[in-house]
Amino acid sequence: MGVIHTASEDFEYQGYIISKGTYLIDNIWGQTRDTSVYQNPEEFDPTRFLDASGNLLPVTPDTRLDLLGFGHGRRICPGKDFAVNGIFIACA
Repeated sequence: MGVIHTASEDFEYQGYIISKGTYLIDNIWGQTRDTSVYQNPEEFDPTRFLDASGNLLPVTPDTRLDLLGFGHGRRICPGKDFAVNGIFIACA
């Protein structure tokens, strides 16, 4: 589960009215197991993030390939780049 967010204004989502001040919890587990985005989501397959020539796929908002563990939107973890680069340096 993601960090709790609060709606800053009233809005409509898929026919539901979400009132200002409503607490919203992002279901990261469900997003990473979306069969319309990931084939065989229960299998460990790092190649799903690579294109045919072995390069990382470009990140677009609708693909959910943007390191969801760090959150997203305005409340994304400010240390995301530091952590990702630190892991790269440790592996290199």
